Amino acid sequence: MIKALIFDFAGVITVRDAYWEWIKEKDLEGKRAIFQRLSEDVDRAYITHEQFVADFAKEMNVPPESVWAGIQARFAVNEELVLLIGQLKKKYKIGLLSNFTYPWISELLKEYDLYECFDEMLISSREKMIKPDPQFFQRMLDALGVEADEAAFFDDKQANVDAAEKMGIHAFLFTTNDQFRSDLRDFETIE
Repeated sequence: MIKALIFDFAGVITVRDAYWEWIKEKDLEGKRAIFQRLSEDVDRAYITHEQFVADFAKEMNVPPESVWAGIQARFAVNEELVLLIGQLKKKYKIGLLSNFTYPWISELLKEYDLYECFDEMLISSREKMIKPDPQFFQRMLDALGVEADEAAFFDDKQANVDAAEKMGIHAFLFTTNDQFRSDLRDFETIE
C-alpha cells in the first residue's frame, strides 16, 4: 500500500527547470558539461552558493548580481499540480526531494507559499548528496517513515526515476499533469 508521494522540484513542482532554460536561451548548450558540473558541485555542497554564482556568472558572461534574477524570472509554479498535492496530502505523506541550492529553493518555497505542501523536504545542498544517489532516496524514505514499496516518486529526469525504481520505489517520469493523473490512477488501481 502506498503511503507517501515524493516529488522533485524543478520541472515538476515548477513548470520547467529555470536553470537549464536560461542556459538554452543563451545558446550555451555547448558548455553543458561545465554547467552540469557547477550545478552538481553546488547541489552536493562541494562549493559554496557564492562560488557557484560567481562561476555561473562568468560562464554566462553576466554580472554575478544578475544571476538569481535571471534564473528566478524563468520559474513558474505548476499551480495545477500544487492544487492536486493539496488534495493528495489528505491521503498520503508528501515529500520534496530536490537537487538544488538551498538559498534559492528556500526563497522560492516561501515566495510561492509552498512549504505547507510538504511533510518532509530534503534539499541536496543541505544533505550534501544528490539524486540519483540511493542514500538520498533512503533519507527521504526514513524521514517519511515508509518503506521503498510504500512510496511513489515523480521526477522529470529518467536517471532519477531509474535509481528510485532500483530501490523498489514506484517511480514515474513526470512529463505533464495529465500524465501524472494517469500514473496516479494506475497506481491507485494497484492498491
